[in-house]
Amino acid sequence: TKTNGVLDHKGAVLKVQIIEESGILDLDDAAVKAFNKAGPFPNPPKALVDKNGLFQIRWDFILKT
Repeated sequence: TKTNGVLDHKGAVLKVQIIEESGILDLDDAAVKAFNKAGPFPNPPKALVDKNGLFQIRWDFILKT
């Protein structure tokens, strides 16, 4: 599952989008929940915060069996 998270300038998670599904709904849901649970993220780099005060981070989840 590949996700894109949008954070505010303080690192709080505002939105998580799946940009590539795994094909397993439960795995995709778990990826979104994990991203949300991991927040807030400390100290997003100021150089990467856009003009709207947002920071985007891509996060890929890989299931190893």
